Amino acid sequence: GGGAAVHQFVRIGAGAMIGGLAEVSLNVPPQVLLSGRNEISGLNLVGLRRRNYPREDISSLKSAYSRIYQSGNLVGNAENFIDSLDGGTSCNLAKEFARFFTPDSRGYARPRSKSQ
Repeated sequence: GGGAAVHQFVRIGAGAMIGGLAEVSLNVPPQVLLSGRNEISGLNLVGLRRRNYPREDISSLKSAYSRIYQSGNLVGNAENFIDSLDGGTSCNLAKEFARFFTPDSRGYARPRSKSQ
């Protein structure tokens, strides 16, 4: 987005949408919407539909997003999600999302808190 400030060592995943005037100092996972200061407001569903991803892939990505962001340990949750797949899904979108979360000193952007 216009006027967004991004730290030089931040990783931004494919398909992520950064809002105008956003402040990005944490890694941004693929296929998410980010605005404000490192706040994820959800998945980039409009972008996914525009790029003609099948509904099944979007559904798998939603599942990965929910499971990984369910509690504090994002890297551990991502590893558990990948381990649970065991070839169960052929959705590269969900796998790519989960594999983005590797141990990294920078940290990861998180969803906006519900109380805001």
